[in-house]
Amino acid sequence: MLATGGRRFGGMKKPRAKLAPTIPGIFIQAVAREPDHKVPAGEFPFSVPAIRHLTTLAFTTPVTFFVGEPSRTGSRSFPWSCIGCEATACTSSTSLRFALSPTRQMALLAAMHRLVQRNSQFIIATHSPILLGFPGATIHLFSERAMTHTAYLDTEHYQITKAFLDNPERMLKELLRADDPSEERV
Repeated sequence: MLATGGRRFGGMKKPRAKLAPTIPGIFIQAVAREPDHKVPAGEFPFSVPAIRHLTTLAFTTPVTFFVGEPSRTGSRSFPWSCIGCEATACTSSTSLRFALSPTRQMALLAAMHRLVQRNSQFIIATHSPILLGFPGATIHLFSERAMTHTAYLDTEHYQITKAFLDNPERMLKELLRADDPSEERV
């Protein structure tokens, strides 16, 4: 049930959200679990330790990223897939569920920048170190136990990609060494 200003909206529609954000460009300022919403701890998404005790998640920048590995969350689906909203600002048109080439990712960054300048907001789940580089974006990292705010240069996505690009020969030698039968001794 949604509680607003002392009134409860049981089976009724939620009141329409204001169309103008109170912070320019931030239409979805937070998502929160309703206080009387009881979901068993073992039921998705609350079976994921990183969000089990999460009650509110604030969005303070026009671009917010979620990163993490599905295997680390204990689910094949990303835990943020449960985050939805009924506000008119929500749209699935930016929901990209396919791989983009590096060139297309950079084009997307440029388009996002233009749209943010026009007060648009993006909330994106990605593994792309290119997209994660959007200036001023908030990055939330899902780990086995918690969701934490992290800096771009501290993401595993950036560090591994940089290490590979800085020295591909060394990285490939290390990666492929385990598969080389001449190096395995019986």
